Amino acid sequence: MRGIARAHGVSLATVQHHVGTKQELWEAAITHYAATLARTRRQQADGRLADTIRAALDVSGERPGLLAAILGDRSEGSEERLRFVAEQVAPMFDSAAARVEHEADRGRLRAFDRRALQILVFVGIGTIAGAPEAVFAMFGYDLSDRAERAQVADALADIIGFGVYEHGTA
Repeated sequence: MRGIARAHGVSLATVQHHVGTKQELWEAAITHYAATLARTRRQQADGRLADTIRAALDVSGERPGLLAAILGDRSEGSEERLRFVAEQVAPMFDSAAARVEHEADRGRLRAFDRRALQILVFVGIGTIAGAPEAVFAMFGYDLSDRAERAQVADALADIIGFGVYEHGTA
């Protein structure tokens, strides 16, 4: 909480007055992140995996340190907070995961574990979006540019898609 107060140029007492406890601060940040991600995802409305990835890139890029802070938290109560994150974020993967599971049920794709998709998109894409300067320096993608974020999302969705097809069935 001290870091938040320092980052915003206010006193710790001010943050505590408006937020209360560290747990309440985490829950508010996570709830806001999940709601923003869901709203962004609904605006894209297609249900494609690329749209889910694009929403994660867009939202995570707006608050680049948030996911790192959430995932790196080891303080008391962190496991409970991480479970809360999973509960808030998991529904956003439902339509993309359901499409892949449907194709797996039809025998067109190999068995699919939606938790792996959630890990990849939430942790992987959140990390990518949280390090735009590194992504640009290393790979030349400017994640501050909406068109380039869309290009990255489409490419990642294609790569994930290739990973679930069995050889010779596509």
